[in-house]
Amino acid sequence: AMIQEYLKHIPHFLAEIIAKYGLHFALDLNYEITKKYTPERYDQELHGLADGSGIDVKQFRRLNLLPELIKAACSMYGAWGVATERHGLMQLRALDWDSHAPIKKWASMVVYHPDDGTVPFSNIGYPGLIGSITGYSASSIGISEKVWLGQPDSQDSRFGMPWTYVLRDVLQYATDLDSALSILKDAHRTCSIHVGVGSSKTGEFRGVQYSYKHLNIFNWMDQPASEAHPTLTNVVYWDKHVQPSSNPCFGSLLQHFYGHLDVENTRQIAAEAQTGDMQIAIFDFKGNEVYVANARADGESGPDNAYDRSYVRFNMTAIFAEKL
Repeated sequence: AMIQEYLKHIPHFLAEIIAKYGLHFALDLNYEITKKYTPERYDQELHGLADGSGIDVKQFRRLNLLPELIKAACSMYGAWGVATERHGLMQLRALDWDSHAPIKKWASMVVYHPDDGTVPFSNIGYPGLIGSITGYSASSIGISEKVWLGQPDSQDSRFGMPWTYVLRDVLQYATDLDSALSILKDAHRTCSIHVGVGSSKTGEFRGVQYSYKHLNIFNWMDQPASEAHPTLTNVVYWDKHVQPSSNPCFGSLLQHFYGHLDVENTRQIAAEAQTGDMQIAIFDFKGNEVYVANARADGESGPDNAYDRSYVRFNMTAIFAEKL
């Protein structure tokens, strides 16, 4: 049943391959057609994981290309200035995927300290997943993501750089909002997703419609609005539904807390909107702190979904200052 649901949202040629030959074959094919567009450093890192763990490198390649197929629902917002309690930038990344997936047992934050002069950054996800689904950098760049449904196959391609690697490049190479958006613009893009990028240097957030053919960048003034998605000064947001969304919940909650958005009521927004069943990250740029909640792992007590669970607070100033 899950396969049938996901097949509706991927290119027809890949859906046929999965149905005929299986998921592993499709992921291996996806690796072959993206290889020429992907910097070799990513495959070198996967080989390092394989050498260190004794697991076949193909398994790591497949894991890292799974997001290319499923992408996930998800919600996001970025708010700053008059919209927030302390007039600093706040950002939400809520991952709606499958709170019963086995990988939930190994939620992690992996922190990279590159020795080549590029930016230290954190990958908030799962071991072995070296691309970025959620992350925050020492340049105080934060990323969010959600699927962009409703696009025809012609808007998508699999002949390019997987989106998780592009988002990791944003974390590792961008130093401000403009350079982050330039990386997205210049990438050999593949499938259709929404991306959110926040930066402490400008103190602002941008929403991006990202696909093989198009890159549309929105601020709060030009983001498409509707009755269920009202324009809010200094707030850019998308809920977990197909866009444009007619569900009023997320927009109403942002209106209710408008002017006082902070970590605590962002937690309330996610819980009441029931978004972020697998993972939630809240970025408090003014405090340089990241708050993360994950779905209940085996052996843990309490609610199943991340949006109903407690959060771990990470002091990113201290984390990026750590040295081995």
